[in-house]
Amino acid sequence: PKLERYDTMLFLVLKTVTYVEHDSMAKAREIVETGEIMIFVGHDYVVTVRHGEHSGLAGVRKRLEASPANLKLGPSSVMYAISD
Repeated sequence: PKLERYDTMLFLVLKTVTYVEHDSMAKAREIVETGEIMIFVGHDYVVTVRHGEHSGLAGVRKRLEASPANLKLGPSSVMYAISD
């Protein structure tokens, strides 16, 4: 991961790896798919930009919506949930 601070914003880059199920043996590059999630976090916002293959963030959103106490902690808790 890469984490940088710019004035009032944090910028986090995460690499993602997803296992791809195969019926037979395959080349290593066909077994995993890689991607990247970039997260911009400010005082009252979180913006994600995704590239490549990954499972998406719908599960993260559902977990956060089910836990209002975590959302009350602010954007940094959302960034943590995405990275977890």
